[in-house]
Amino acid sequence: MKIARGPVVIALAILLGGVGGWALVRNIADDATAAAKPAEPKPVSKPTMPENLPALAGKLEERKTPPGGYQDDEEAEDAGALKHQRTLKFTDKAAYERFKAKANGIAILGEIDRLNILRVGFLSQAELKGLLDGSEQTGFIFPVSIPAPNDAGVQAGAVGFGDTLLQWLGVNGDNSSYGAGLKVAILDTGFSNTSALAGMQNINLVDPPANPADWNGHGTGVGSLINQIAPGATLISFRIAGDDGMSDTFKLSQGVLAAMDQGVMAINISFGGGDSPVLREAIALAQQNGIVIFASPGNDGYTDHMSSPANYPGVFNPGAVDANGIHLDFSNSADGMVLSAPGLSLVTEWTGNKQVYFTGTSASSPVALGTYLAIRSNNGITISSDAAVAQMEKTLNDSSAPGVDPQTGAGMVSLRSLDKTPNVLDAAVTSNYLSTDSAGNPVVLVTVQNQGTATLTNSSLEVTIGNGTSKATIANLPVNAISTYAVPLPAGADLASIHSSVQVSSGLQD
Repeated sequence: MKIARGPVVIALAILLGGVGGWALVRNIADDATAAAKPAEPKPVSKPTMPENLPALAGKLEERKTPPGGYQDDEEAEDAGALKHQRTLKFTDKAAYERFKAKANGIAILGEIDRLNILRVGFLSQAELKGLLDGSEQTGFIFPVSIPAPNDAGVQAGAVGFGDTLLQWLGVNGDNSSYGAGLKVAILDTGFSNTSALAGMQNINLVDPPANPADWNGHGTGVGSLINQIAPGATLISFRIAGDDGMSDTFKLSQGVLAAMDQGVMAINISFGGGDSPVLREAIALAQQNGIVIFASPGNDGYTDHMSSPANYPGVFNPGAVDANGIHLDFSNSADGMVLSAPGLSLVTEWTGNKQVYFTGTSASSPVALGTYLAIRSNNGITISSDAAVAQMEKTLNDSSAPGVDPQTGAGMVSLRSLDKTPNVLDAAVTSNYLSTDSAGNPVVLVTVQNQGTATLTNSSLEVTIGNGTSKATIANLPVNAISTYAVPLPAGADLASIHSSVQVSSGLQD
């Protein structure tokens, strides 16, 4: 018999405060075998708008004061974008080259030739507009960053994963072949010098620190999680952010296209920020070339918003759950959430061959990507990307509200499908979810899922709420299917202890 979530205490009043989360790490505590306690990595602060005028003035120091004088860029500031910078997309290559030839007084800060897009800096908007003919598409450049910390932390009672990730996913044997032959890009702060990622390739779009000890370990932690699940995959790091954890949508777009040029099959982006037409175009081009993209939805505790590019069409945006499969309050959620994955206190590598506990949607994204890689390539068999995506989605374990919901999407990633043992009976209570019936009365929706490899028949469900017990029989439940039962809460009760269990047919082993 399998019991899910143990005794659960549910408050009838649901508190929806400003609870956030973080993409922080904390150290693994010293124990009798620890040689030394790792240094505490610095949390990444909320992004601030850089003032670009002095740097641009330096680039253009030989020119005269622009017409109308230097102007503050309130338009970009109001939009939350980088000041004194824009992207320009031209209709064709000829227009692109004509602008570059005549752009006196305008700093060209970056180029994406294949898309006819320039990143420009200016001291006067009037002067920039004077060089345009109106056929160009002008866009803002937004900061993107490691999902920022939130001091509120996680909800009480949340359970971290520690070093149980593989076991939780259902990996009990040799996984060394998982991901073999697949090439993956990680757009992040780069891989620092760690033994776990030795030999992996670093491509630096942003210069690394002179002192290796100063290297932000976020990218290393992300790469380590993928490597734990799918060690056969080839990981390529694209350093698109500095050690302050900051980048921007243009640099991220360049990283996406650079990864595409390396022939990767999947990309992880544990960063988020504002929307950008250039980033949308780069992501869409990568997807058109068969690249699967996973991105962090963010750690702000929003219930109706995800960061870009996690909210773009076709991007997998794994929300974070704890070891009991419960949505973590800091994990952003919204309609369009696809799936969820572990995101609390996962043991991972860090700069200087340290191990830390890694928390946030920065972790849930690479865990989900690693699961996709393992499903696509394992034990000498490689399937197509479409087939791997279909299998990953088909074998998600339900959580939170029954079926697809904004908090956990269609469910939590799992690798139990790689166990080809036939006729395995595995009935699981996946959630006790507080809701109301059609008359507005409080009920608990108890969801049972078939997580085995054979159809379940005549399984028995027992739900105890306070001193009362309800029973039901599930006549037929196909593999991966769910069945949900609404059980009334006792009248007038403010708190109720709920205990749910499911058992397969008498005499059979679950």
